[in-house]
Amino acid sequence: MRLVQTTRRTILVLVAVSSINTGRARVTCFRRNDRSFRLVIEYSLGIPNASRVAHPQTVGNPFDSTRMRYALKNVESHIKLQRLTGFIFLPRNNWRQDAQSKRSVMDLNLRGRSVIITGPAKGMGVAISLAFAAEGCRLTLAGRDLVAIERVAEKAKEGGAEVAVVKCDVTDEAQCVAAADLARSSFGRIDVLVNVAGGSGPVGKSGWETTRQEFDEIITINMAGCFNTMRAVIPTMIAQRYGKIVNVGGTFGMRGRAGRMAYSASKWGLRGITKSFALEVGPHNINVNCVAPGMVEGPRFRDKVLPEMARRLGITEKKAAERLFADYALGRISTDQDVAYACLFLASDVARQITGVDLPVDGGWAML
Repeated sequence: MRLVQTTRRTILVLVAVSSINTGRARVTCFRRNDRSFRLVIEYSLGIPNASRVAHPQTVGNPFDSTRMRYALKNVESHIKLQRLTGFIFLPRNNWRQDAQSKRSVMDLNLRGRSVIITGPAKGMGVAISLAFAAEGCRLTLAGRDLVAIERVAEKAKEGGAEVAVVKCDVTDEAQCVAAADLARSSFGRIDVLVNVAGGSGPVGKSGWETTRQEFDEIITINMAGCFNTMRAVIPTMIAQRYGKIVNVGGTFGMRGRAGRMAYSASKWGLRGITKSFALEVGPHNINVNCVAPGMVEGPRFRDKVLPEMARRLGITEKKAAERLFADYALGRISTDQDVAYACLFLASDVARQITGVDLPVDGGWAML
């Protein structure tokens, strides 16, 4: 199939089809919203006035020739034509633009994806949930604090997102299965799992001071929790031959950290889980990756980390912040939005060839 692209700013598509005199078709690409486009196909099989409409195909970026070809291949299968010989873009000025810079931006084509997010109402979970909502995803928010989750759900719905809420303790295998069942029954499939739920474990304790109970608790939530949710969704992803799993780890799982042995061990272990699953489910077109945030700006950093560091070193909190920032190549710590963007990227088909990786979002510390 030969593609002819006449302009960089196009959303209207007309397709001329010929397949050994078996029929003709006209395909028009309509703009659905800021992030996706709808291919509508009218065709006939050599019978005058016998136009039919094939199954619509949704695409994101109409300038992505590979994705357009895939969509049109699906069109071929629906309209039973042997080959689409080509299509041409006609100019229109409706391509998605960033609201602030007024420039064209990458479309991750996540609209309509069914996404399960654990731990959606605390810390960076809120930003991650709302980021997926802003991309037009259908959300299943799973966690223990339903009151807090409902507040996040309401914000997501205000932007037009479809949201289901389910009580789920990720350390309980049955509750994880129930959350997966709800997502599947609500939205028909499970495209993405983002594991945000986790704990921090004891802080400032040496390994020999850490109790067995403290160690077991953090290992259970940070490792077994992700294990439970992944086991719950993977059968569905295998059946549909599509899935993205993003585990939120941490940079202390990439470098050792004194005083954080239990937490560090749990995040190192999560990396192993991620890589092993990536190898096992890769043949089923499922990507499994890990986002590793460094220090993240927020109440915990300002109200706990900085005061504790200042007290321990006998300096002001401002000096403590300056000393901490100096550890990072970019001279700053991350925000929850930085982490959310990384999750969006790895959950999208833009990252289709990336699996089993640990992506530090830390301003340059863990890998340098």
